Amino acid sequence: ITMKPFSSSGRSFMAAVVRDITGLKTAEKALRAGEEKFLEIAELFPGVVFELDTQGRITFCSSRGQQVFGYTRGDFEKGLYVKHILSSQCRFRALKNIQRVMDGEDIGCVEYVMLKKDGSRFLCAVRAWRIANNGSVSGIRGVLVDLSCSAQDEWEFGIVRCKDSLTGLYNRETFEKEAKRLEKYGGAIGVVFCDIDGLKKINNAYGYKVGDDILKAVASMLSESI
Repeated sequence: ITMKPFSSSGRSFMAAVVRDITGLKTAEKALRAGEEKFLEIAELFPGVVFELDTQGRITFCSSRGQQVFGYTRGDFEKGLYVKHILSSQCRFRALKNIQRVMDGEDIGCVEYVMLKKDGSRFLCAVRAWRIANNGSVSGIRGVLVDLSCSAQDEWEFGIVRCKDSLTGLYNRETFEKEAKRLEKYGGAIGVVFCDIDGLKKINNAYGYKVGDDILKAVASMLSESI
């Protein structure tokens, strides 16, 4: 009930507006229940659950995230941005992907090299979705898995790393999956085709161990150049 006094013809009156807020209260109750359920799931999830606002500020990070990155809850409350936990070689790509997610694009699971508070680095996989209410985007919500954990844990988290076991480069299966995703949702992809001259002769003359070392060295140069 909203009440406001007014005067007319020398007399005083009180105007009142009565609004039925039953629906609002019901929605508020459901929202609180949803938030409580989200927090409960976030704390039970073995990976990191996080939320960012449209400026890239970390507005929520589960307890697991505090353990992984070494930051306290107070650090996050003071104002920690996603750029602070991204390595320099991944920062531009990650920030661009965040914008893609906010624009509504499904970019799938992406790997990044992250920074801990002590400066050490680790590889992780991130899956994120935008947070939108009534058509208005307020940020993104996602999950992060530390890929330095055991292979068994990765399978439990549903993270399959489609990389060649020797070179560490993405394999054909990953390329085919990405091509199908881009065909469905649109976008662009870059593929590098190259050959190593004389590799067969090297294998025959010096053995496959030396050939494997050359393959790994070339793969490392490609990864650092892209």
